[in-house]
Amino acid sequence: MAVEFEQIYAVAHPGRAGLHDFGIFGGSNGYWRASALEKVRLRGSFLTEDIEASMRVLQAGGRIVNDPGLVSHELAPDTVKSLWRQRMRWAQGWFQVSCRHLGPTLRSPYLSLRQKLGAAYLLGFREVYAWVAMLTWPLLGFLVWRDGGIDFSSPIFALATLIITVSGPVQTLAAWRLAAPELRRHPRWFWGAALANLLFYTEYKNLIARVAHLKQLRGEHQWVVTPRTASSMTSSPRITESIVEGSTNADGSKTSTPEVAT
Repeated sequence: MAVEFEQIYAVAHPGRAGLHDFGIFGGSNGYWRASALEKVRLRGSFLTEDIEASMRVLQAGGRIVNDPGLVSHELAPDTVKSLWRQRMRWAQGWFQVSCRHLGPTLRSPYLSLRQKLGAAYLLGFREVYAWVAMLTWPLLGFLVWRDGGIDFSSPIFALATLIITVSGPVQTLAAWRLAAPELRRHPRWFWGAALANLLFYTEYKNLIARVAHLKQLRGEHQWVVTPRTASSMTSSPRITESIVEGSTNADGSKTSTPEVAT
């Protein structure tokens, strides 16, 4: 879990901000300008109300920034059941946001083409990918049945295989390079996470996403709180995030930029 959080908050969020020129508020370690938060507020009808608020900020022309140098900690789920419930809530909440905000975000007059492409990937392709990924093995089996084998000399097949194979390990390596110092002291955690992603964990998360889609379509919207029973020192994945429009410091002074960070 600690390595996965580094992949999310040290690699994915800052990477998105650099590539697509927008950040998202992930609910922890963020600060807002009070007037912006009063205007946006959080909607409890969404299972990921922080992401939903982020999309409304972007659509209205607000700006969310990311500061990977700020670090906070939380306890990870300590059972497989708790992990399943937490990630199910996250996946269904993201799907709710995608259904509600993909169209309005793409139509927003405040977003550039670059930002809209990023939103299409974040809210569109990311949801579809969980279903596309499950077709890989059936497709390969069909090709073997139809053609009597797979042409490994095909440059397209070779390139696709290379990208799929190395993307996980490369992201894990990037997470280790950018991780908080207390986590970089545990390289075996990163090796273990890379192996788990390659063998089963990526598909485990894809399965959760598919089930979350079905739950949403069935009208199930139960919000299950993730229990924390472990000692506060047993697990501490970091959360660094971003957030919105301009801010005021705790002492009342203004920041030197009209942006906000987490």
